[in-house]
Order: sequence, then C-alpha cells, then structure tokens
Amino acid sequence: MKKIFYAPLLSVAVLMFSSCSDSDSPTLASNIYTPNSSGFSSVKSISRSGVFDDSYDWDFYYRNDNMIEAYSRLATGISGQYEGKEIYYKLKYGTRDVTVRTNGDAVDLILQNALVSQAVSGNTTYSYNYSMGYLTSWNVIYKNSGFGEETTKGASSVITWNDGNISSIVYIPSADASNKFYTYTFQYSNELNYNGLMPEVASRALGCFGLEYLYYSGMLGRGTKNLVKSVTVENSMDSDDVVTYTFNYRMNAGNVVMCSYGTAVNPVIVTYGY
Repeated sequence: MKKIFYAPLLSVAVLMFSSCSDSDSPTLASNIYTPNSSGFSSVKSISRSGVFDDSYDWDFYYRNDNMIEAYSRLATGISGQYEGKEIYYKLKYGTRDVTVRTNGDAVDLILQNALVSQAVSGNTTYSYNYSMGYLTSWNVIYKNSGFGEETTKGASSVITWNDGNISSIVYIPSADASNKFYTYTFQYSNELNYNGLMPEVASRALGCFGLEYLYYSGMLGRGTKNLVKSVTVENSMDSDDVVTYTFNYRMNAGNVVMCSYGTAVNPVIVTYGY
C-alpha cells in the first residue's frame, strides 16, 4: 500500500459534514467523534515489541472524551527501531466540523453522516463506505498527472459484519495483482471489546494503515463488539500460504493492557496505555 504521510509540510484540513442541511438543528462534532470505548478508558498509547510487520505506534490525547492530539511513528518491525520522524495530528472540534493540523502530508477529509467518506492527499484518494455505522468497504485511487488526469485503482477491501463483529475481510492489495486477494477470517472470544481496540494485523485490510487515529477517534465507524480470538489469512493464489494468528490478552481493572500474538518462539507484544 502506498504510504502518504511523510512530507514535512504543516497543513490544515477541515472536515465538513456533507449530510447536514440548513434546517438541521446544530449537532456538536464533539458529541459525534468519540472513541469506541464503552464505559471504560480510551486508549492513550499503542506500542509493540518483538519482530513484526511494519506498524505505527501511537500516542493519543483526549479532552472531554474527544481525541484532540495524536502522534505516530512508523515502527520498522524490530523493537525500538523507527523510520522517519514523528507525525502529529491536532484536532479542533467545531459545531459541524473538525479541523486537523498536521506536520505530515496535507490530508483533506470529506465526511458523510459524521463518518469519513474520503481521505485525499495529493494524487491519492481513499474512499470509505458504511452501513449502520459499520465500515463495509473501501478503495484507493491514484490520479495520474497529465492529459485527462487518468486514474489508477489501488488496494480495496470488502468487510462483512455479523452480530457486531467483523466476520471476514476480502482484501485486494493492488488492482494489478492478477486476481490475487487475501481473505481474513475472524473468530472472537466472549470478552467484550470495552476499549474499542482495532484488531491487530488488520489495519491494512481495514484501509487505515497510518490512519489509525481516525479509527480510535471514532471517525471510521464502530469497532468490534468482542475481542478477537484469532485471525486466519489466506492467499487466493497459493493454497499453502495460510497463516493463523491467535491472540491472548492481559487485563487490568477491566482494560486490555497487553495483547500477544504470533508464535511461541517469536511472539509480538502489543502494549496499550490508558
């Protein structure tokens, strides 16, 4: 997936509600963009240790239950090693909009029904679709400069939900992948996802790699009802390329403070702060 959040530009993005009319009564954005936590603490930090695929570590800051700042660093897959500089996002809530300041690539976010419908950065556009507040599909398109401004399709996913949980994701990593796609199949524990955690290993398939702050601020729809127990990833072009990740959690005062997955020899540890 194309990475788009590194250029050292100071930018301001205004997120507007496209579904509001002048006759609507005012609805504070701060009453809409709240984290997916349910009666427990919202996540304030995410970090990883072990050997893992490239992932973003995050620090989140809140005021009155609304995310106001987010800081990310790209962890390169080995504990303590990072690529590039720290990127910040600062959110300011208005009556019908949210302003985002960042030192990364300028990103314009278009909202519909209080959820992000498009994220535009330069020649790259991510589009998101929802049903009943749940993210059901997304795709990315690259606009080619030159005569006619032709577009090229990039990655996409279709996300299936059942009883408040993601049951499967069909993820196409590239439109040029010659019918190659990955199927993610999810199983869940009986533990409720009170902290609104995003399923680990699925951020690319959910179309928010490097944009996880949008998920944790509530702008990409609802989280899963339960904590994920396992994720099986299958490659459509290679029947032997099947990987199952099993997840274990450590709780403290009702909050998930640690998640481990991978193998017994090389486990990945994800630590959550509150």
